[in-house]
Amino acid sequence: MRKFLFFAFALVAGALAFTSCDNSNDPNNPLVGTWSVWQSGDFYNEISFDGNSTYTTIQDYYFYDGEAGELIPTPHEHVVIKGSYTIDGDIVTIHQTSQTISMDGGAAENIEWEPEDEQIKFKVEGNTLTLTRNYGTEYQSEQVFTKK
Repeated sequence: MRKFLFFAFALVAGALAFTSCDNSNDPNNPLVGTWSVWQSGDFYNEISFDGNSTYTTIQDYYFYDGEAGELIPTPHEHVVIKGSYTIDGDIVTIHQTSQTISMDGGAAENIEWEPEDEQIKFKVEGNTLTLTRNYGTEYQSEQVFTKK
């Protein structure tokens, strides 16, 4: 009987040791907050993670007025992506559930597409968030965000 209890305990302990933990609801979750980045001078990207495992990404694409030397103030495309996320170590898995787009300040329209999951490597250092897509491949890309 003692051997059976020992093996049962070892089995449960082993299962717990190899179970990944999701700490997206953890109050010390380093991703919680709103992060933003300007890229190429005409693309603005903002991503918000809350403590309830949901995220929102806003992507604004602007036209540049070469004669005036400035961005046109209304984004040409305004894309909003929403979904949920989980964290396992330094990997955040985002599950996109909805996507809308508005053109030139018009009404938002739903975009028809298949929901998808994406695993992204992340690193938070102070007010900087680095996201690495396609990590471990020759096609990896990195975005560096600043906390708002």
